[in-house]
Amino acid sequence: MSPGRIVVHDKGISTQSLAIFERLGDVQTRVIAVDERMGIVLLRMAWGVRERGGDQLTVWEAFKVYDGQIHAVEAFMRILPVEKRNGGWQ
Repeated sequence: MSPGRIVVHDKGISTQSLAIFERLGDVQTRVIAVDERMGIVLLRMAWGVRERGGDQLTVWEAFKVYDGQIHAVEAFMRILPVEKRNGGWQ
């Protein structure tokens, strides 16, 4: 298993606690790409920073979608400086 990789256990991702997101504050989302033919969606999320000069959690997620449902998720996370909040857009 590679460092930083999240493993979803037999119970599935829907059973994981979302309590951490209450502490992280507001989230800024951006859909990066959608390939409808391949059923792939790439999403970037950055959570708010509660203190001046703090870092933020930034996540890139890829979803495999077919038959109207998400069947696979891959995620890559990094802690980035707040200056990168918009990811280079704007």
